[in-house]
Amino acid sequence: MTVYNPDVNDAQFGTPVAAGDLNGDGLDDLVISAMAGDGPANAGEVSVYFSSGRIEGRVDLAENRADVMTIYGEGARDIFGIKTHVDDVIGVPGDEGPLDRFFSGGIAIIAGGPDLPAEIDLRAPQVPVVWVQAPDPLDFAAYGSASGDLDGDGRIDAIPNGMAGDGPANRRDNTGEAHVVSGLALAQYLPG
Repeated sequence: MTVYNPDVNDAQFGTPVAAGDLNGDGLDDLVISAMAGDGPANAGEVSVYFSSGRIEGRVDLAENRADVMTIYGEGARDIFGIKTHVDDVIGVPGDEGPLDRFFSGGIAIIAGGPDLPAEIDLRAPQVPVVWVQAPDPLDFAAYGSASGDLDGDGRIDAIPNGMAGDGPANRRDNTGEAHVVSGLALAQYLPG
């Protein structure tokens, strides 16, 4: 199967690619980021191809398809989608976030499920979204991230990095940080 970029400009399509069941139908879906995608806010975009259980010869994401969802970043220079996990976590290292911290970055968490719309624009999302913002300006959070159940409570915890974080009390210039965000805490803000 070949999946084609919907944009004619260089959108760094496929940085990164992931797979996992986002709509709960038991089949893994294909998640492809274009961190320089030129969607509504020129902020990057993530395309989700919902699997039907068969492999097609060609999927053109520029076509209006019922089996594709596109998520658009919020603002220019967000580099939205640079790190995407199949547990509904998308990295946004250039985002200023709701607290207006210059290039602090963070992660956007969108609850998966069977009734997701064809497009989600994070400037005005029509689905619940949780933003987890890095603590300081210029942290560039979530250039890398991971997830897993670190505390054994049965919920997935989010682990975004702060690539340029300055360590304890901001005394270690640009050494980097990793943050663990409790899945239990995140679940309070998401349906289901």
